Amino acid sequence: MDLHGCLSKESQVWTYLRHLKESGAAVSRATSLLEAVRFSHFTMRVDDALEVMESLRIRGLASQLYISKRPWQPSDVLTVAEVEFLHECFVDPKRSDIDRVIVGHMLHLLYARARHSDLLSVTNAFLDEDGAFFEVGATIHKGARNMDTKAKLLPVVAAATGIRG
Repeated sequence: MDLHGCLSKESQVWTYLRHLKESGAAVSRATSLLEAVRFSHFTMRVDDALEVMESLRIRGLASQLYISKRPWQPSDVLTVAEVEFLHECFVDPKRSDIDRVIVGHMLHLLYARARHSDLLSVTNAFLDEDGAFFEVGATIHKGARNMDTKAKLLPVVAAATGIRG
């Protein structure tokens, strides 16, 4: 017998949230589910979505799961000495070309305030006429959600001269 046919939508969501808790799934999954239900209610008027959204039992369990989320701990920022070391490696002719290309890429990421994934697919790299800015066009980027925006180039601009000139 199909139990899901007998259970209310609220009970089905409750069962799913309990499964998330017991399986050790990512703690943000429960709140993401509630956001999806909220979206479904307000944009598509899905039946029983309001019942799920207003359930104190579901909202409470989702909150309990989310509270156990670890605080965000970004890496330490690079010191000026570390950035200068990267510059030294970049211009050092004794280092391999591969190392210098990788260090140059890291410096470009640093000065452009970009993620590695932002520069996985770039085109049209050029230096402006004054040699002040280095620009590339990124075809794959975080803001590209649909095919229309994926077809547009996002300019990624960085200072062409770093802290060492």
